[in-house]
Amino acid sequence: MLGQVATFQGEFNMGVEHGYGTSFDKHGLISFQGQWNNGVPLVPKKELVEDLTNY
Repeated sequence: MLGQVATFQGEFNMGVEHGYGTSFDKHGLISFQGQWNNGVPLVPKKELVEDLTNY
């Protein structure tokens, strides 16, 4: 989903991202900041809905 993460700063559980954390891309830019569940970023549902207002 996020592509390759160069760096992660935050909480881990059993060696994977879990809890609050920030992932950074290879350029040092934030690629995701928020809650993680077993290595998967939890994105609010409203961000997953595609904007279809122009169709």
